[in-house]
Amino acid sequence: MLAPEGLTSVIEDLKLEETWGKRFKPNHKPFSRTEALDHIAEVVSVEPKKDTDIFEITAQSEEAREAADIANAIADHYKARSDREEEERYKAGISAYEKYIVDQQKNVEIQKGLLEKQCRDNKIKPESLTASSINSPLLPVSVRMALYVYNQQSEAQKAYANHLEGLKTDQSHMESSVRIVTRATVP
Repeated sequence: MLAPEGLTSVIEDLKLEETWGKRFKPNHKPFSRTEALDHIAEVVSVEPKKDTDIFEITAQSEEAREAADIANAIADHYKARSDREEEERYKAGISAYEKYIVDQQKNVEIQKGLLEKQCRDNKIKPESLTASSINSPLLPVSVRMALYVYNQQSEAQKAYANHLEGLKTDQSHMESSVRIVTRATVP
């Protein structure tokens, strides 16, 4: 949360280099980036709340508004970064799942081909088969086995596709898991 990249963004967004230069330097020149990072590290603290997923950010300043702005900006930057990372992980998971479904569809096609071959070899019309044909003692075992595997693969592929749609719906309703409390203090 107090990584230099995030703090640099806060410093830039709030124009703290100029503000602090005017306040703390006799010549009123802006703080350098290093000076600003050192100063913000002195005036900000982050504490995780025990047994929760909540962070408390405290910023101190002679100006109450500035302290509140710093604490809120750090919280906003951290939350945005955390949300982006979570969304990227979610998208990577969905992408992997989509690839798996494509592979599963290929397996279904292979099993369909094997079933059709067994039907041709045994002079059976594939369209005459139903899910319950697996139990028919009139069908050769090779056809029943091919039908069984094809049905299993087809059902699995449908289940994965439905689950993927659910994941995509969940992603569109994704809510941040980050909880932050900010506190501004004036010495």
